[in-house]
Amino acid sequence: MLAEHDYQLAYVVPENPIMWFSGIGIPLIFVALGVVLLIFPHKLPSFVSPQSTSLRRAFGAFACVFAGAIVLLVVTDRVHKYSEWHRLLNSEEARLVEGCLDYFHPMPRSGNEKEIVAIGGEVFRYSDFDLTTAFNNTRSHGGPIGPRSAVRIWHDGSNILKLEVTQNVCPAAPDPGRYGPPAIYRNRT
Repeated sequence: MLAEHDYQLAYVVPENPIMWFSGIGIPLIFVALGVVLLIFPHKLPSFVSPQSTSLRRAFGAFACVFAGAIVLLVVTDRVHKYSEWHRLLNSEEARLVEGCLDYFHPMPRSGNEKEIVAIGGEVFRYSDFDLTTAFNNTRSHGGPIGPRSAVRIWHDGSNILKLEVTQNVCPAAPDPGRYGPPAIYRNRT
């Protein structure tokens, strides 16, 4: 194994809770639209008929309730993950895998596949397009993991909570293709 000082910190779950609320912008727009339709239905231009004020209010109420429920679910989920992931890291209960990669499949620049990293019987699949605060920075978009990397990954299942990397110190990991390593590989250790 490499010495402690050989690794560079590449990622740790954000400490700033604001980062955890990405993905609620669009539902909040619908909440705002619903509020406008509820409060000012008569001030908006009518494209259907003058009687559409009640229809606008009904749509506004529906938009507020539906989008508000989505915002509530997302915020609740993110707060739970935030507290759980930080608890795991701070109490040193997050699982750790370390060493040279066993398999590495980079995500193409087009983004129609996930990047796959396999090490120590664990397989991680991620994409820059995933809405998550866990690690998801692929090689094709400037990510730190490459086929010759040695890594230390603290994780909670498939979520990478903390990542340390050393570049170009290992033999190149084979590319298993878009479907990942063979099924027999997973959790073999």
